[in-house]
Amino acid sequence: MMMRMMKDRSLQPDAVCINAALSSLGASGQWHLALHVFDEVKRMAQLALSRGSPAARLLDVGVVNTAANACERSSQWRTALKLFHELCSRSMGLGIRPDTVTFNVAISSWGQGLHWKHALKILAHMRYWEKMPDEVTYSSAISACERSLQWMHALALLDMMRCQALPPNLLCYGAAVGAGDWRFAFQLLEAIKTERLEPTTICFNAAIAACGRSHEWQQALRLITQMPFAAPPNMITFNSTITSCERGTAWDIALALLEKVCIEVAMGAAPSSFLSLQREKPVWALCDFMGHHAASGFVPDPMILRPAAVKKLCASSVRLQVWGPAMAIFAVLAAVAVTPSWPVWFWYHPAAMLLGYVVLMGNATLVKKIGGLRATKIHGYLMGAASVAAAFGWYVIHSNKEAMGKPHITTWHGLSGLICLLSTFSMAVAGTGLLDPHIGMMKTSKTVRFFHRNAGRILIGSAFACSALGWSTVQKQALLPVVLFASPLLMFMKARSYFEQCGLRGTCTKGGW
Repeated sequence: MMMRMMKDRSLQPDAVCINAALSSLGASGQWHLALHVFDEVKRMAQLALSRGSPAARLLDVGVVNTAANACERSSQWRTALKLFHELCSRSMGLGIRPDTVTFNVAISSWGQGLHWKHALKILAHMRYWEKMPDEVTYSSAISACERSLQWMHALALLDMMRCQALPPNLLCYGAAVGAGDWRFAFQLLEAIKTERLEPTTICFNAAIAACGRSHEWQQALRLITQMPFAAPPNMITFNSTITSCERGTAWDIALALLEKVCIEVAMGAAPSSFLSLQREKPVWALCDFMGHHAASGFVPDPMILRPAAVKKLCASSVRLQVWGPAMAIFAVLAAVAVTPSWPVWFWYHPAAMLLGYVVLMGNATLVKKIGGLRATKIHGYLMGAASVAAAFGWYVIHSNKEAMGKPHITTWHGLSGLICLLSTFSMAVAGTGLLDPHIGMMKTSKTVRFFHRNAGRILIGSAFACSALGWSTVQKQALLPVVLFASPLLMFMKARSYFEQCGLRGTCTKGGW
């Protein structure tokens, strides 16, 4: 439209005018319009060059940088990189060479896509074009490492700046603080002070986020209380601190922080804080909090109070309160009904298996649904205890058969029991080594979590089936064990929606909103 209006007035746009237009479109998030204008300008420049006119009047490296920056600011990093590669490989067909700003945009684009290795390659490739990196270049490269938690490379880039007589500024330090764990963040905050610089709010926010990733909510609280007057906490600071407390299951402190936010900041400005608390805060206290502030005009974001989120919160609490004791009672009744009964040595075999696979493993699954560091630890402890109980049950049946001179694994119950036992040990080792909150090598992998969660469900279902086979073998009955051991699973599946609806109604009634 702009080009058409200038054409109607017999005015020829130049690079300055086009650069201003692209910058305006990029600032407003209209990257697709900026790209359309750039393509039209490039076509006009190529046409002017074919006619012998200077193309630089229409298109120069600044226009290319502005178009790429408009795409990068709108998270269209792939499109920005296409412009970069076209400029470096073919010079846009106009003999344009990249400058330092071009490489800065490219490094920032690779970092946005979490490709920190490519970002560092672009930094090294600048020597080929005889371009010297500046503070913005290193800041973009450090940010790329920070997004992928590559703290060693971020630290190496800071050292590289010092070697090139380019002292790191607060922008570079702020990007590097969040690249590692909380200890690394604290060390960089001290390094900033030794450089006679004052950490900004951005630096503190990155350090608090690092504390949250390390489940160190105490250190996050320590940071927020030490923030100077020149770097006051903002909404991001409170959200990061609340998230740190949530991950450390310190929900009471998180709620107190949220109340401080509601008092000092606009009432509707804390949606992410509530989304963080929903996984950890007990249902009634959270609803009482919202009801208490309802009179003062506090209205949470609609996305927070959507039915699916509240139902999920209530269902986790209701399942633990109802099904935890129910599974324990079921295991006790099933163990009492086993004959020969206690104190016969064989009786300890079904009793230990019921304790491990029904009581401990079932409650471990329910506890994990709550979420948070404490729930994850309790889940691990219960699963470890379940593995010990299962191993003891295996020892009982093995020693009993040895004493009676009977062969091992002669029935489908024995074979399926051995498979369940080996699967239990394998999942315990894999869960500890891969998903432990402190030492897990792949604790953030969604794929590993998905397989672990569904494998656990299959294991519990298989354990129930194995128990039914064992009952039919010992009691010489076929229909009773199937009904006895299948009924809890069927009841849980049928009653799940009912409990969720009851929890939702009770929450809305007690909270008063």
